[in-house]
Amino acid sequence: MKHLIILLFISGILLPQTGWQAVSHGYSGHFTDVHFVSSTTGYAVSSDLSNQMIKTTDGGATWFTVATSSYSPSYIDFYSSSSGYASTGGTWGYYTVDGGSTWYIKYSSSYPYDCSMSSAFNVILVGSSGSIRRSTDQGSSYTSVYTGNTYDLNSVFFYSENYGWTCGKGAAAYYTTDGGVNWTVNYVTATVPALHYMQSVYFISQTTGWCVGGYSGNYSPIFKTTDGGVNWVKQNHTLTVNQLNAVFFLNANTGWAVGDGGVILYTTNGGTNWTAQTSGTTNNLREVFFVNSTTGIIVGDFSTILRTVDAGLPVELTSFTSAISKNQVTLKWKTATEVNNYGFDIERSETNTPAAIWLKTGFVEGNGNSNSEKEYQFTDTPEKPGKYYYRLKQLDTDGQFEYSMVVEAEIVNPAAIRLLNNYPNPFNPATTISYELAERSFIVLDIYNQLGETVSTVNFGEQDAGYHKTEFSGVDLPGGIYYCRLRGGNKEQVIKMLLLKEKIRRGSLHAEVKKEE
Repeated sequence: MKHLIILLFISGILLPQTGWQAVSHGYSGHFTDVHFVSSTTGYAVSSDLSNQMIKTTDGGATWFTVATSSYSPSYIDFYSSSSGYASTGGTWGYYTVDGGSTWYIKYSSSYPYDCSMSSAFNVILVGSSGSIRRSTDQGSSYTSVYTGNTYDLNSVFFYSENYGWTCGKGAAAYYTTDGGVNWTVNYVTATVPALHYMQSVYFISQTTGWCVGGYSGNYSPIFKTTDGGVNWVKQNHTLTVNQLNAVFFLNANTGWAVGDGGVILYTTNGGTNWTAQTSGTTNNLREVFFVNSTTGIIVGDFSTILRTVDAGLPVELTSFTSAISKNQVTLKWKTATEVNNYGFDIERSETNTPAAIWLKTGFVEGNGNSNSEKEYQFTDTPEKPGKYYYRLKQLDTDGQFEYSMVVEAEIVNPAAIRLLNNYPNPFNPATTISYELAERSFIVLDIYNQLGETVSTVNFGEQDAGYHKTEFSGVDLPGGIYYCRLRGGNKEQVIKMLLLKEKIRRGSLHAEVKKEE
């Protein structure tokens, strides 16, 4: 559930912002990888931890240690909620069949830079000098795969048992369609490939994926493929020149890339356009993982663990105000950013206490996901003068909600008795007549024609002070000029009204007769 943020000072206190927040966990080290097996259970790894990794069972809010029998792993991947593999970045690895509760030591005889599981038994390791090693027995033994290339490989990802990709230095971006037995050597670009240091690859299908990295300090390359890695298209952005170390996509549109200097980039159109999110740190960020559309974890150097419960992009309300005109209250508010914003219920109460009764007076549709400022407005017309309180109930697309601050509006009694012009005028067949009473009064509101004959008494009797309106219909009256008269408080006021009745042309009447025949 994302939070509705009010960036206004209330009694000297700035309400807290959500977005990405640092998690206090008490463990020291440079975290290099994170992976979740469910919406609540996940693991973060660092070679700096002493023969252990850390685990969360509440979506990353809190963490505790899980012991490994020897060295601390640096990379981790799960094929399912039970089967997982963790590599130490050295000659040792660990395998689990119970979701990480117990880890069994394996000997890989290599120094991998990343690991991935293509099935419950198959493990792929990639590393220096184009090294690719493949296991079909849960990491107990490996065979080396010849690629014909010596570029370091930094990332490996398998979408299914057969389809996998790896990337690295020299713009390398290999792919396999047979579970890693054979690899097709490829490159994300032919333009100065030696200067491209690709750091992370991620796919959402057999055809669509992204690859990110660095380019000798000049820009942060992001590439996309829609044909399984055969061809890669550069995605333009000018947000940072820092190296990007990881990429993650929820679907074909929504994704994140993180990198050095605390950089977090976000896209909602498949990588065509990117915006920056605030990380609150300048530490290098190494990996990002989302468990659903709103909850995500980022890990990085110097013990950095960041967490968001609103996709890093909350519904950020920058203003919420009320303005009064007679008996109308106009509410205006602005959002700086939105994510999964279904809309706003407008709620009103006559008190502002914990026991206040809030009634829904309207709804304004939201903009879903937005990175730009949006403005909203709603007009409410209470039935009587008095002090009123308003709040917004911001609704997510999944039904969750959050309340805004409360704003106040006071409608005062009119200064005198007054009959206002009707609207619309001319009218056919109905119009609205409005009038104001400074105090409770006995009134007569009637309609009469040009001969002075009363054709309708609209209101008659005692009425409270305030702003009143009533509907008058002339459907049974002939067209022409009529007068509306308000009598009350020893005063009398009159307005002129014009009832227009359209004449039926002979051609139209003849057509209707022929139609009936």
